[in-house]
Amino acid sequence: MLRNSPTLRIRLRELDVSAFRRARLQRIGEPLFTDLHNLGLLLNARLALLPYAGGYVAGAAGAPGRVELNVAIIDTSAGDVLWLGAVAGQPGPPTTAAVSATAASALAELLAH
Repeated sequence: MLRNSPTLRIRLRELDVSAFRRARLQRIGEPLFTDLHNLGLLLNARLALLPYAGGYVAGAAGAPGRVELNVAIIDTSAGDVLWLGAVAGQPGPPTTAAVSATAASALAELLAH
């Protein structure tokens, strides 16, 4: 749907999430608010799941590492941060998709409860 709305000029892979790295936010600001608000209107979605940090974290003393994700749930109509959380997948080598998939699975499990 976003491709069919080029006037919005929203680049999903380039959303400005830098404020999450500096502080524990209660409300998002510009330009992120406008982007998520417009996406919410376009998709008829009041909530947005926003991953704002993630990556592979090496294990201690040669142990396998794991993928960790930091995510927020945002109210797209008001810009309120409703929830912040972090999840980690199962340990494994950094180059396998299965290790990343365990982090996504951990997030799904957390959100389902």
